[in-house]
Order: sequence, then structure tokens, then C-alpha cells
Amino acid sequence: MPFPLFHQRVASGCPLTHNLEWWSHHVTQEGEHTNVLRWLLFKLRGSKFSVIVASAAVTMSLVNAVTAESLNRADVSIRYFVGVNACICLQLIFIHREDKLRRWLRLVIAQAHQEEADPSAAEESLTLLSRRARRGRLMRRFFVLHAITTEVTFVYTLGIWAPGWLKRSGGEELWKEWARWTVLSLQGYGLMAGLASVYTFLPLVLQVNMACADLFCTLGRKLEVAPCTRTIAASEATLLSACVLADECISDAIAPVVFASLIMPLISLVQALSGAVDSLDALGTAPLFLTVTAPLYLAGDMVASARHQLVRRAGAGPWLNEPVGQRRLRLHVMLAASGRGALLRQQFYFFLRCKGVGGLDRRGLALVLRSWFSFLQAILNLRRRQDG
Repeated sequence: MPFPLFHQRVASGCPLTHNLEWWSHHVTQEGEHTNVLRWLLFKLRGSKFSVIVASAAVTMSLVNAVTAESLNRADVSIRYFVGVNACICLQLIFIHREDKLRRWLRLVIAQAHQEEADPSAAEESLTLLSRRARRGRLMRRFFVLHAITTEVTFVYTLGIWAPGWLKRSGGEELWKEWARWTVLSLQGYGLMAGLASVYTFLPLVLQVNMACADLFCTLGRKLEVAPCTRTIAASEATLLSACVLADECISDAIAPVVFASLIMPLISLVQALSGAVDSLDALGTAPLFLTVTAPLYLAGDMVASARHQLVRRAGAGPWLNEPVGQRRLRLHVMLAASGRGALLRQQFYFFLRCKGVGGLDRRGLALVLRSWFSFLQAILNLRRRQDG
């Protein structure tokens, strides 16, 4: 009976495996990138030229912020500066850590394929993995729409307000107009390259880590109802190796992304509560906490919870029916899953290694929320004193 079901599963295409393979071809040079749009996105987010242009645009936005006519005008350039700076960190990840990204994806792909092609896999587990693949495709489309909206609102806002230093400078109007559109083009390209990197990085991290969490859950189901085997232990070792690679590869890139996704909406909300919102980019960056920070923390929490669930289910498994060797193997599986390392976290060590700023889980999200609202209250009080 299981063999016809197995052929049906293979014919269905192993959706999670194909989803992760798409990511492997999309973010590394494994694919030939014959699709023009895919090739353009690959060059936008992972080329040294894009990093140089984005760095020049960031420098220009800092000059615009210093020479702005008012604080409200400066807020636009500050948001641009904070956001694109974080994106440059991600561009460096795609340039210098492509090999680690490929190995990380290969490990998860191998485990997903093993689970989806297993004729003895439970239908509940296969449904879970198929649902994850479907949600991953929807998530990609959402972030593409988010990126387009952010690009349009920022470029529109930067286009209607000329830089303060340009207004105060002398010279012919034709030169001023040429300089204004040159600066706008530079900032538009820098923003486009940054958005291509951040809105590739985010769905990639969310998809792969949530897939790891689901695969840990499938191993837990097996351990709850069946004896512990070397195959299950090897599968857990593969997933833990993927978690170690993720921590090594992306943890120091998450910190600037989280920082930017907290600061940019903070500035927008201060503007809104002060009654001074007159730019579209303020409305576009206000929900970044919900679309960037919260999903990253919840994805990390999913991995931690799935590992704890594996330990609990393995502990509820058929211990008495196993020989001593299998019991010992089950215990080793439980100890490996219960470790505190190899969890999604954020670090500040792009150039200098520093202590991590915490794990990405529900507890960390609650602490960030508390600190964020305290900082918001402090800024509002400071602005009220200035207005008074």
C-alpha cells in the first residue's frame, strides 16, 4: 500500500524541496540566470557596483539631512540613511558569503527531500511541509509588493523636495536642475539595490528557518511513535548543522536590519504623533516593525519551539520497546535538540566581534517592544519640551 502513495508524492513534485531549490538558484550562482529579471536582481543585490552606488547615496543623504531646512525635511534623509545602511550590510553578505548560503540551503534541501520522498512519512507531516511551501510563495509575493511600494514612496518624496544645500547654492537654474536629478537618480538606484537585498534576505531567512522548524516537528512525530534509528539521528544532525551555518552566516546581518526596522517607524510615528506627517515615505515605513522585526523574531521562536517539541515527543516515545543502544541514541538526540546553541540570533560583529544582543524569540520580541515604546515616549517628551 505505501508504494502507490509514494509514487503519488513524487509526482506531486516535493513542493518544499522545489521551493528551497528555487532559493538556491536565486541567491547563488548555481543557476545560469537565463531569466533577465532574475539576472538583474542578482546583480542589484550582490555586486560591488551596487555597494559603491548605495554608499555614495547614503553619504549624499547624510549631507541632505545636515543641510535640511527643517527637522521634518531631515527625517526623510535620516530614514533613507538608516535603511540603506542596513541594506549595504546585506549586500556584503550576498557578495562575500555566497558559499555559506549555498551550503546552508543544501543541508535544508537535502533533509526536505528526504522527508517528502519517504514512503513511510505521515500524511500530517507532508501536509505541513506542503503548506510551508505554499506560504513561502505567498510571502515572496508580499515582499515584492512591499519593495515596490517602498521604492515608489521614497523616490516620490525625494523628488518633490530639492536638497537644502542645492537651494542655497549659487549658479544657473539649469545646473541646479541637472544636479537635483543626478542626486535623485543616485539615491533611487541605491534604494533599489538595497530593497533588492533586504527583500531577498527577509523571505529567504523566514522561509528556510520555518522549514527547519517544520522538519524538526516531523522528526518529533517519528520519535513519538517509532523506535529511534540512525537515520533519524542523522537527520537531526543535518538540521542542527544547518542551524549552526545560519548562525555563522546571517546572525551579524540581522542586527542592522532589526535596528533599521525599529528606528525608521520610530521616526515616522514621532512625526505622526506630532502632527507633522507630510511625506509618503513616513506612511510606508511606519509598519516596518510588523513586516520585518516581528516575523524575524517569530521565525527564530519557531525553531526554538520545534526543537523543544522534538525533545518532548522523543521523551514520550516507545522507550520500553527499544534495546539499550537505541535508548542511548534517543537520549543523545534529545540532548542535541535541547542545546541552547545554534538558534537564530543577532550579533554585532561585522568588523569587530562583540557580544550578541540576544536571541530571536518571543521573549526577545517582548523586550524589544518594551524598550521601543520607552524610547518613543522619551522622544515625544523631548519634542514637547522643545515646542513648549
